[in-house]
Amino acid sequence: MMEDIDRIEVIRGPGGTIWGPNAVDGVINIITKNARDTQGAFASASGGNEDQGFLNFRYGGSKGDNLTSRFYGMPFTRGPE
Repeated sequence: MMEDIDRIEVIRGPGGTIWGPNAVDGVINIITKNARDTQGAFASASGGNEDQGFLNFRYGGSKGDNLTSRFYGMPFTRGPE
């Protein structure tokens, strides 16, 4: 989900040495927030013409100081297109 993105790095130019042989023109690296920073429940809903309706939900929990988790779900409906 967009709410869980911490930052997006765009690395231009060949990056085969670091990112592998298919990184010819550049790399887009999406870094998400730590599960410790997204505790609790979050939900969002949206709709449109082709993707007629969808719901995003996330729940983050922790057990003790060293174990955190994050669970996602996304049911959706699509049009006949």
